[in-house]
Amino acid sequence: MPLLAGVGLVDIKEGIVKSCIFGLSGSLIVVYKGYNATTTAEGVGQATIRTVVTSAVVVLFFDYWLTAVFL
Repeated sequence: MPLLAGVGLVDIKEGIVKSCIFGLSGSLIVVYKGYNATTTAEGVGQATIRTVVTSAVVVLFFDYWLTAVFL
């Protein structure tokens, strides 16, 4: 079975929508956390860690939610 035979237009649309939402949510989190970081090296480090953790959790949540919506 060729690879393209198992992939439909719906799958491609789903992937595009998910990637746009992941990108938008990730960039909003990065901007918010970076803008509100304290101006010390420690503050920037803490903001970076919080940004990575928050982004990962939000992407997992949106992936779960969007998969449920698309089914």
